[in-house]
Amino acid sequence: MAEKYLLEAQKIYENKKYNIDPANKAQTLNELSRLYILKRDYQKAIESATRSLEFEKLHSYPLVRKKSYEFLLQAYLEIGDNESRNFIEINILFLTIV
Repeated sequence: MAEKYLLEAQKIYENKKYNIDPANKAQTLNELSRLYILKRDYQKAIESATRSLEFEKLHSYPLVRKKSYEFLLQAYLEIGDNESRNFIEINILFLTIV
């Protein structure tokens, strides 16, 4: 049920007739990523978190970016993708330094 409402919210956010802050779009995608991790659908979690980062790049929202990277890290750990995991860990480390 939560997935349905998050996907509906995302459609509204992506509709150009509404002027919605990209941070809200990114946060909704992060919530989808969290949901997919709980459902063990790691590929969808990665897709949602990656899309969240794309919206986050429109403006600078470090906390949203950090959450996206955390969800990516968790998903990559679960699927055993160590190369991607290492890249994400470096990005998280960079965010904590800056």
